[in-house]
Amino acid sequence: MIFLSIGQLIGHLSNQHPYLDPGSGSILIQLLLAGLLGAGILLRASWSRIQNLFKRGKQDQTDDGEDE
Repeated sequence: MIFLSIGQLIGHLSNQHPYLDPGSGSILIQLLLAGLLGAGILLRASWSRIQNLFKRGKQDQTDDGEDE
C-alpha cells in the first residue's frame, strides 16, 4: 500500500511543468548580479595581496641569484 502511494505521488509529480513568473526571473537576475558584484568587490579589496604573492615569488628568485 505504501509503495503504491509513493508510486502515485512520483507519477503525479513527473507530470508537473516548472513555471517561472516574472518575479522569480527578476530574483534570479538579482542573485546573479549580486554574486558578480560581490566577486568584483572581493577581488578589488584583495588585489594588492594577490599581487604581493606573485611579487614575493619573483623577489625570492632574484635574491637567490644575487647572493651567489
